Amino acid sequence: MLKKSQKGIWETDVRTLNLSNPKVLKWYLERKIEVGDWKAMDRATLSRILKKLSIDSRVKALLQDFLHSHGNTHRKSSAHSRRARKK
Repeated sequence: MLKKSQKGIWETDVRTLNLSNPKVLKWYLERKIEVGDWKAMDRATLSRILKKLSIDSRVKALLQDFLHSHGNTHRKSSAHSRRARKK
């Protein structure tokens, strides 16, 4: 689920944003990426709208590669799986 946060948005109260409006969602995601607020990102939403975003092409390519290699859903890794990757 996409989280609303005020970080990097000074002129708008995010509590009133209608993120179900595609134009508002696009603006919000572009702004969050611009200021590096990755905690607000939702992989499924980002994956769905990434091609439509007006962001730096290198950042877009990096995000596309990340989503492709890590999937578009958040997976919590357990301590066991982290140890297994270190070996």
